[in-house]
Amino acid sequence: MFTTEVARRVAPTGVVYAVDISPKTTGKLRARIRKQWSGTIVPIVASACDIPIQGAAVDRVFMVAVLAEIPDREKALMEFARVLKPDGLLSVSEFISDPDYLLRRTVTKWCRKVGFKVISSHGNLFEYTLNFQIADSH
Repeated sequence: MFTTEVARRVAPTGVVYAVDISPKTTGKLRARIRKQWSGTIVPIVASACDIPIQGAAVDRVFMVAVLAEIPDREKALMEFARVLKPDGLLSVSEFISDPDYLLRRTVTKWCRKVGFKVISSHGNLFEYTLNFQIADSH
C-alpha cells in the first residue's frame, strides 16, 4: 500500500527499494507489482541491519509501524544512516492502533543515540511522523 504510493510520488525517475526480511512478503509485493504497477519498485530480501545498497545512495528511508519489529534497532538505525545521502531523511511513522506502537519520545531517543536529529514532527498522540537527518548534515 505505502510502497506503490511512494513509487508514484518519485516517478518517473526515482526508484523505491522495498526492504523486508521476509521472502514471503517481498514475493507478495513482486506479484502485486506485476499485476498493478509499471513504476520502479525493487523488492529486496534483507535484514534492516545489513541492507545491500551502497553507502550514501538513498534519499529517504521511511518506515510505517516497522521500527518496533526490528530486534536490533540501534544497528538498523546505524545502517539507515550508512545508506542515506548526507542530506537524506529518515522518516518514522506510528499509529496507536498498531499493537507495537512506539511513543514519539522513544523513537526520538533511539534515533538521537545513533546520531540523528529531529527536523520535523507531524501528527498527534494517535498517529505521528518524525523526520530525522544525520546530525552533522546541513
